Amino acid sequence: EGRPAMKATHWILVALLLAPNVAAAAQRGLALRLGRPKVMAHGRITVPIELVNARASEVAALNFTLRYDPGLLAAEPSGIRAGRAVRGARAELAGAVDPDSGIVRVLVVPEFSAQFGALRGRKVAMVTFQVLGRMPDHPGRWLRRQLKLERVVLGDRAGRELPAVAR
Repeated sequence: EGRPAMKATHWILVALLLAPNVAAAAQRGLALRLGRPKVMAHGRITVPIELVNARASEVAALNFTLRYDPGLLAAEPSGIRAGRAVRGARAELAGAVDPDSGIVRVLVVPEFSAQFGALRGRKVAMVTFQVLGRMPDHPGRWLRRQLKLERVVLGDRAGRELPAVAR
C-alpha cells in the first residue's frame, strides 16, 4: 500500500524537476548567431548578426559582444549598422568598438512609445571588418571562425530578460 503512494509522490517530484527543463527546451529556439558573411572589395567582409526566434517571441531589445582578433581584423563604429529587423521595428542600434581588445559591442533599444515594438525578421545588425593582410582563400568561412558572439541578452516587450544563447 505504501508503494502506490510513493509512485504518485515520485511522479510529482519528477514533474517538478522537469518543469524548468521543459521551459528551457521551449526557449532553445531563441538565439543570436552569425549569418553568412558577404565579401566586398578592398579586403572588407560584412557579417550579419541574426536573431533565431523559432517561438515568434516578442523580442524588443538586445545586446551582445562580438570578439575578434585585432591582429587579423579591424572594425570601426561606422561599420556597425542596423539590420532589417531593427529598422522595421523603428528601434535604435548603438555600437562601439574597442580596436585594441578586438571587441564590438552592440545595443538595440526599442523606439520609446506606449507599446514597444518587437523585432521581426532575422537580421538585427551588420558588422563590417577590414581584413588585415592577405585575404584568405575562403574568406566567409575564415571570418566565422575568427568571430565569437558573447554576452547575448534579449529583452521582451515588457522589459523582461529572455533566455537566449549565442550560436
